[in-house]
Amino acid sequence: MILDSLTIGVFAGELAAHHEGYHVRGAHADETGLDLLLETQPEGDSTANHLRLAFGPAGSLRLTPGGSVAGGDGRERYLQGARIERILPVPGERVLTLRLSRRDAESNLTYALFHLVLIPPRYHAVLVSESHGRILGVWATGKDRRAPAHGTPYEAPATPVGGLVPGRDTPEVFFDRLRAQDRAVKDAVRTILSGADRHLVARICTDSGVCPTTHTDSVTELVSAAMWSTAQHLWSIGGGPVYRWTRGQTRISIVAPDSQMEALQFPSVCAALADAGETAADAAADMNGQRRRLEYVRRVLERRAADLQKDLDEADDVDLLDRVGNSLMAATDHIAAGTKGVIPDVHDAHGEATLEIELAPGVTAAQHAARLLRRAAKLRRRANVLPPRLHRVRELIFETEQLLDALLDEDTIAEEVMTRWERRVEVRQSAAVEVRQGAALPGETAGGTGGSTEGRHGAHPRRYLTSTGWSVWAGRNNRENDIVTHRLAAQNDVWFHAHGYAGSHVILRREGRKQEPSRQTLEEAAAVAAYWSKGRTANKVPVVYTLAKYVSKPKGAVPGLAVMKRERTIMARPALLAEEERQT
Repeated sequence: MILDSLTIGVFAGELAAHHEGYHVRGAHADETGLDLLLETQPEGDSTANHLRLAFGPAGSLRLTPGGSVAGGDGRERYLQGARIERILPVPGERVLTLRLSRRDAESNLTYALFHLVLIPPRYHAVLVSESHGRILGVWATGKDRRAPAHGTPYEAPATPVGGLVPGRDTPEVFFDRLRAQDRAVKDAVRTILSGADRHLVARICTDSGVCPTTHTDSVTELVSAAMWSTAQHLWSIGGGPVYRWTRGQTRISIVAPDSQMEALQFPSVCAALADAGETAADAAADMNGQRRRLEYVRRVLERRAADLQKDLDEADDVDLLDRVGNSLMAATDHIAAGTKGVIPDVHDAHGEATLEIELAPGVTAAQHAARLLRRAAKLRRRANVLPPRLHRVRELIFETEQLLDALLDEDTIAEEVMTRWERRVEVRQSAAVEVRQGAALPGETAGGTGGSTEGRHGAHPRRYLTSTGWSVWAGRNNRENDIVTHRLAAQNDVWFHAHGYAGSHVILRREGRKQEPSRQTLEEAAAVAAYWSKGRTANKVPVVYTLAKYVSKPKGAVPGLAVMKRERTIMARPALLAEEERQT
């Protein structure tokens, strides 16, 4: 269950109106959750509210009238009979705090703060002494290894330092902070605004007419002012109606969801919580099953990628093996079996370099040379076959991480999406496992990666040459963009795209080079991406770039759509380069 900080603030006010000044009549906890019976009338009256906090990833909060709670022991003793002095939210956080008082054995009045931490996936409760700030009790699932320990100083959940509060701060400060963030608007706003979560940020962007993935460099002061005005309106909501809907997890908010989401409507947060517990637990259980499956597959794929990378790294020794093998083959008559010596390096054009050789006992120079050359040939084949296989495994890891991120953001992963993902896992895992047997991946020819020339794929991208001699290719349309990015580009080619504008996919082709492109080369390639975009008329255009292996296309996405990671941004002035002569 998800409650945003604004909703928790309203919930605190509702509870305070009914329970401040009264007592906790009962408290009981087990492995699954904590039950409190809150008095709502002077002592002796039977009217009470039953508050149920479920722990852990399936965490939820439920408030129902009446009922009874068995008396607890140990940690719950302080709670039972304590007077509720204040109920208040923690500003900008999903934490509800009850200030409690009770008399000790010597009849002295003591105070404690009882924090209900409603931050998924770690719902828990903490009781803290107000006098010395140490923890008196912790209620959490036994699997929560990050839960605070009894007797230690209490540390509040981390909150962004200097978060802005709509209604208190100014739109000018918001605009300055927004432009200082070099990232997407949705991520920047969550960092800047105190208490903003994914749902609230989505509403701010939707109501302001801003695309959430727009880069902050593209946000004008007028657009920023509209976003700030929307945020002020949302932060000023002081009560119902309250909405409840399920998307991955159950969410309760005083801010309505988008029009495409079906939501139940309630007059108050208390009413929305009355029967939400079971629905939230079922949704969370489904989500946790998906998370466990995704995390398991990610671990398997990461191990496979590490093994493939290790094999690929060994292929870096192929030149040395060739040098030693060929030199040793040419000097078989100059070094006896099982001995060591110095031989000429036949790969040295000047004939001055030498190599130190030590043969194992009983091994002749010819035998050792043959072994080295066979090893070199094997590594050379591996260097040709492994990169596309490693790219495909990493691509699947990226897809898996995207699904895990969606779960963290409380998004639904539809059953058909999970089914398609599992099919891709099975196909690509089985293909990657057969690498040493030379099996081909879909789209490859046996024993190699197949041709990847532009003509083979029916694409004829624009081709340019940088001043440093690097080739730059740019797609002419969305279909050709797909081919350039996902078929023509090698995994270590550099991929460019104008940020915030529709435009060509551009690749800077490495063509076997091991050195990194210079800053000048990157800027010239970025200038081409800026030129072949809707931002061509701008003085400078932000261009994102990353390695081609970090660019993927979501399943079923329209032509030209790409998702990237590990990207960087460079400001480029739109310009073209000299055209590259085509080979016939």
